[in-house]
Amino acid sequence: VIVQYLAMLLVPIQRNMGFFHDDLTVSTSLFDPVTTLLSGLFLLILLVAAILLHRKMPLFSLGILFYFVSHIIESSILGLELMFEHRNYLGSIGIIIAVSGIAFAASGYRRALGALAAIVLIGFSLLTWQRSLTWSSPYFFYEYAYRVHPDSPRVNINYANLFAAAKDFQRAREFLEKANPGFGL
Repeated sequence: VIVQYLAMLLVPIQRNMGFFHDDLTVSTSLFDPVTTLLSGLFLLILLVAAILLHRKMPLFSLGILFYFVSHIIESSILGLELMFEHRNYLGSIGIIIAVSGIAFAASGYRRALGALAAIVLIGFSLLTWQRSLTWSSPYFFYEYAYRVHPDSPRVNINYANLFAAAKDFQRAREFLEKANPGFGL
């Protein structure tokens, strides 16, 4: 989940983002799924890099360590859902600091950094516009959420509510049947 949060910040592709994440595959061991091991190795490398580079790139180290500490604060012993985007808000400050630290370390390449910053700003602006269109109405929002998370019980229940409010009870029942029994039903 922590790696997915990082990806949402650094490569905010709408398909990987969203309000519903209750259909995640839960790791049952280090190798099931194998992404658990790969994610763990990536996070270990990131943590070791932050520690080893603390003198050479202090902003990078501060940002990465801030990111990890913020997620320790956001975690709990309570059995909550594994992933909610709002748990990444505080940690995003750390990633901004870390990226700023990398840019500061590469300040000798001002032209390239300026061009990269312009491209990133334009790209993020287009992605924000795309996401605002998706969130512009409940119908568009739930239709898109269902397309990218068809197994999410919460998406199916909310989509069913949307159809029930429109008096389309047949379609509402179809989506309710897709929600897992025991999920508030």
